[in-house]
Amino acid sequence: MIVPMKKAYIIFQAKDKLPALKTLRKLGLIHIEHIKVPQGQDITTITEELNLINRAIDILEEAAKTGVSGDAYIEKSDFLTVARHVVGVSRKIEQLKEFSLNLSSKIETWKDWGDFDPKQIIALREKGISIKLFHIPEKDIRNFCQDVIVKTFFRKKGMVN
Repeated sequence: MIVPMKKAYIIFQAKDKLPALKTLRKLGLIHIEHIKVPQGQDITTITEELNLINRAIDILEEAAKTGVSGDAYIEKSDFLTVARHVVGVSRKIEQLKEFSLNLSSKIETWKDWGDFDPKQIIALREKGISIKLFHIPEKDIRNFCQDVIVKTFFRKKGMVN
């Protein structure tokens, strides 16, 4: 049950601030609002760490929705390392997905050529036999000189490999 809160101003000496706040927090009697919003390098660092942790939580929640799980035990004191790791792994996964799409595109481009071993082409070159791969209009095949052996791998829409 939510009960309305009453606002109270409590003034402490600087030396008593932390112990008093801890006691009030343990009693469940306190919700702190700063009159002057804290600023400084410590706050910036904490904000960045909090953003990192929130990003890691979002990633883990998304992974839980898709059925990915893990059984690793993580110590509470190591949450920043874990958050950095989670965010880093997520970035790596995104990079690998992009790389995979790029490879799939390249595979699709070379698919029409069939399977061949580049090492065999190099071995033939070392024996003085030159192999070139062309993607040209079908009518241009007859323009090659008589000494050239032409092997057609694939025809599509008037083009020949």
